[in-house]
Amino acid sequence: MKHLTSRRWLAGATAALIAASIAPAHAGTRNLHERLQKATRYLAMNQEDDGSISGGFSRLGTTSDAILAFASEMRGKPQVRDAMGWLEEHVEDATTLGLKAKLVLAAVAVGRDPRSFGGRDLVQEIMDTHDPETGQYGGESDTEVGYHALAMLAVMAGREDPPESASRWLRDAQCDDGGWQFDEPAGPNDDEHCFDSTAENDFSRSDTNTTAYADMAFEGSPGPDPKVDPISFLRTARDDYKKGFVYDPHGKCTEETLGEQFCYLTDANSTGLVLQAMLGEVKAKEFVRYRDALMKLQYPRCGKWMGAFAFTWIYD
Repeated sequence: MKHLTSRRWLAGATAALIAASIAPAHAGTRNLHERLQKATRYLAMNQEDDGSISGGFSRLGTTSDAILAFASEMRGKPQVRDAMGWLEEHVEDATTLGLKAKLVLAAVAVGRDPRSFGGRDLVQEIMDTHDPETGQYGGESDTEVGYHALAMLAVMAGREDPPESASRWLRDAQCDDGGWQFDEPAGPNDDEHCFDSTAENDFSRSDTNTTAYADMAFEGSPGPDPKVDPISFLRTARDDYKKGFVYDPHGKCTEETLGEQFCYLTDANSTGLVLQAMLGEVKAKEFVRYRDALMKLQYPRCGKWMGAFAFTWIYD
């Protein structure tokens, strides 16, 4: 059986902290330990009395992400204990494939058994959503590409091999530019970026977050490789101005758009996830350059924001 042996799958909204913690130790790590301490301290200071951590789209998801951050830095044992207790008490609220996958990753990260978590076997629940005919995880409701990739990561974290059909489905869902969009697989009317100009409600294109999840899902899983090297797509999302990565490479700033409202610069979540996907795929010097761009988004001084990562840059 092949399984992920690295921590590349520790992904989430706190990816900024995690990616920093797995940076090559020999490559420009000045003040890195202090930065990581401040980041974990910020999370601890913002933990609720019940153990959860609010923010993001879901308290379950945000709390799971925070646990990954604590685990990556091997700090915050009391905070992890309280957060895991809260997750167990609210495991019934994990009704989507994505949330179940995040709970599995959090449990495995701190040495807990995701097959007996709050009275549920979350790994088996995810595996039960696999459609043997199509290869997709999610059943009829959770059909998003991003959730499928997270499901593959969770299954591998639970020490199971996803079926080869799961890798084939993800391979076929890839956009021609080498990326993946979150909501749907590549369709017959899509351009190379998975954008369908004939559809009124197609607002998604290939993005860095989904592509990073998909790339990590292919590592250690059986089945075919991606049709196009995902790293080639991720490189197109590099921000020439702040030196990190943006969610939508088609909306990144250019000389003509720099300073406009919908011009996207480096953001912490995308850069963290891309760094994880690129771990081992790029030279140390290049990795550190992107990591340093990420670290520049951290609030270094004292005050309530000390240690936090700003989502992105803003214009004065």
